[in-house]
Amino acid sequence: MRSGHAGTLAERRYADVRLAVAIAARDLFIENHSTAVTVEAIAQRAGVSERTFYRHFPSKADLVTPLFERSARWLVDALHQTEPPPAGVVHALVDVLTEQMTSDSEDWRELLELLVQTPEYRLRWECVDVYLVDALADWLAANSVHDDDIFTRRVTALLILTASRASYSEWLLRRDNAGTDELRTLHFTALRAIDLGWQPR
Repeated sequence: MRSGHAGTLAERRYADVRLAVAIAARDLFIENHSTAVTVEAIAQRAGVSERTFYRHFPSKADLVTPLFERSARWLVDALHQTEPPPAGVVHALVDVLTEQMTSDSEDWRELLELLVQTPEYRLRWECVDVYLVDALADWLAANSVHDDDIFTRRVTALLILTASRASYSEWLLRRDNAGTDELRTLHFTALRAIDLGWQPR
């Protein structure tokens, strides 16, 4: 029992260090308007050694993963607290998928703009979190017609997450004129395309 508790504390400490380094990197990326920041500078900002950095991250590109993992956990928590309004499932999903931007839009927007310009970082952003897919599939089971077929739910969840990422990508391209209302509109358009399906002419 004791060793299990120690293991939990060690895992928590490991996760805390990873997140601290990720936040330090995020702040430096935004301050410098570039991802061309050295590991030395990131480690120094986070208060760790370069050796510790590489013990937690195989490569520099991996350091953004904790930020996306934290975002995924936030989305899962938001899903658990969300029930579709009378307007329907799509409205509820748009609320959840865009809510994070309303409180921290500039930092997230600038970070994503920087990351999508570099293939290594973009790949981390595009990586699908299985935990999030499962949570979204369960939410669909409780709130939509996909109540029996797990395969259909998971495929739909993947389509929703892909549509959301496409909406963010388009939103970033429209930076000069696009506010969070535009992001919501893009999500509605993308999710309606899935909701309507592909019907014959």
